[in-house]
Amino acid sequence: MLTKMKAIPDGPPGSNLLTNSAIFISSDVSDGDAHNHNDMPVVLAGHGGGMLKPGQHVRYGETRFRWARGKPSLCRAERGTNLSSGIPVSNLLLTTLATVGVTGVTLGDSTGMLPEV
Repeated sequence: MLTKMKAIPDGPPGSNLLTNSAIFISSDVSDGDAHNHNDMPVVLAGHGGGMLKPGQHVRYGETRFRWARGKPSLCRAERGTNLSSGIPVSNLLLTTLATVGVTGVTLGDSTGMLPEV
């Protein structure tokens, strides 16, 4: 889909549909068994009309397992990960909203935009 979007001219010469879009792809949980949101995989593609910095991998710190049903996930406990970064995914959604001019709002548990993105 992204390749096809890049091939569709949109706007001024040299610009394409992907340049003028922001595509958010994710799951609503990172571990379906534990139903947690730690270390959630997210893809944000496109330039968002020039407001996003594509072509990078941003990780907001290691995350630690969460307790589910009174027990931690063993595979995560054995990994010995560090504490969560505490950055909510709603901050990314807030940043994505800014690409279409929506600013000065909060969304869920958002704490601010992500300038790295």
